[in-house]
Amino acid sequence: MSAQTIGGHEPNQFLNRISKSLGAIGAVTVLLFAGSDIAAADVMYNFVGAPFNTFINTTCPPTCNLTGSFTVATALPPNLVVDQGSFTPISFSFTDGLSTVTNLTATISGFSVGTDASGKIVTWDIFADDASSQMFAFSDPPNLTQEGNNAQTYQAYFFGHTSGGGWTVVPEPNTLLMLGSSVFGLAGVLRKRLQGKAHCASFGNIT
Repeated sequence: MSAQTIGGHEPNQFLNRISKSLGAIGAVTVLLFAGSDIAAADVMYNFVGAPFNTFINTTCPPTCNLTGSFTVATALPPNLVVDQGSFTPISFSFTDGLSTVTNLTATISGFSVGTDASGKIVTWDIFADDASSQMFAFSDPPNLTQEGNNAQTYQAYFFGHTSGGGWTVVPEPNTLLMLGSSVFGLAGVLRKRLQGKAHCASFGNIT
């Protein structure tokens, strides 16, 4: 009886091809993202604020919460203390759904955040003003949280003593490197299995 085939190849040949392909993909991924230019790529922090609970001369929708982002050259370090961890981002943009303030339109801005041991933003004190809007996001629970916009023609904001919005980070170079390393490692596991099977088969042929 002939050996079972997969796609016209014997199982060992098929697995060998997969391991070689995975190894190549993993190696390329690691090399791409380990390069100094890419590993040091700009990091963007995205913000989604708490739903507004106060409205003056406007309603929700369209002004339902503050969203935005800022970009820095490198990831924020761990254990920053808000009001001591001030910085100037490369770029930023914040909107309440009606008005938008960016680094290109702002006349004044300030950025200060606190981070935990992993570098995640846990407290923040941010503002960005232009000719018609005053965007602000301040969160230091359980003390006070304020997020919103004091525009010339309306106000919309969240006010409370609970946690406000939250932050996510993109891209995450370390995660990409880990993915490439994992793929590379999987290829190594498959290769070892194939070598083990070949070793056992050689012993099985001894008479």
